[in-house]
Amino acid sequence: MSVRFPLLLVSIKGEDSQLRVYLPWMATLGLYGLLIGVSLCKGLYRRYPGFYFYLTLTTSLELLRFYVYTFDAQDYLSLYWWTQFLIVAAGFGVTWEIFGLTLRYYSGVRRFARGVVTFVFSVLAVQFAVSAVTGNFTKSVMGLQRNMHAVEVTLLLSLVMLIIYYGILLGRNLFGIILGYGLYLTSNMAMLTLHTVLGPTAQYWLDPLRQGCEILAALIWCVTLWQVHPNPIPDARELDADYDVWATRTANVFARTRAAIMRMLTA
Repeated sequence: MSVRFPLLLVSIKGEDSQLRVYLPWMATLGLYGLLIGVSLCKGLYRRYPGFYFYLTLTTSLELLRFYVYTFDAQDYLSLYWWTQFLIVAAGFGVTWEIFGLTLRYYSGVRRFARGVVTFVFSVLAVQFAVSAVTGNFTKSVMGLQRNMHAVEVTLLLSLVMLIIYYGILLGRNLFGIILGYGLYLTSNMAMLTLHTVLGPTAQYWLDPLRQGCEILAALIWCVTLWQVHPNPIPDARELDADYDVWATRTANVFARTRAAIMRMLTA
């Protein structure tokens, strides 16, 4: 959820161009601040700690970036990529929390789903560590961000399919978190892909699109997280019964896949 305003100013010249980036950046951080304030007043922070920690971390680091860029620009790029690593890593905690809250009343499926999420994160963390030690840290963070977003989108799509198939009921709060975060991840991944294909010259029109999606995601959260709306309590017996049927087969496949990936990483 990194709005990355100061980084753009490194390569964008002219007051009009800077203003074009500055205003959406301020709007996004203003909405984040509003969300954090409402959560503290109405107890939402305690219900969704991972999500609000991510918002708080993102807002704090963006303000730190702006301060460093303003008063010590030569150290900005180094700071940017270190803080971006923290934001990307914390973002996976949002996905973890979404899975846990969505499947809260389906203990069997939740255990399996969280196992998958944990394993995927572990693989990406190992890949990043190897790449950072043996190569360039900046490129490693860029690769981690791209891979992490792609994996998170895939996991959330799988969760949405599970929600639809089993008719899992969602409260307004969790629905908004999933919708807004899914929009953010999808748009960010698409922009990174287009930037890679089209080159740096596409940044001028890609960044306004990305910023627009970030503002839209923040507005979705403002609408759906203004009051406490917990998830309805469902009957978990049917879903857990299905889980018992296919869990053993899936676990065996998952174990073989995990072993193959670990052999590949350690080869």
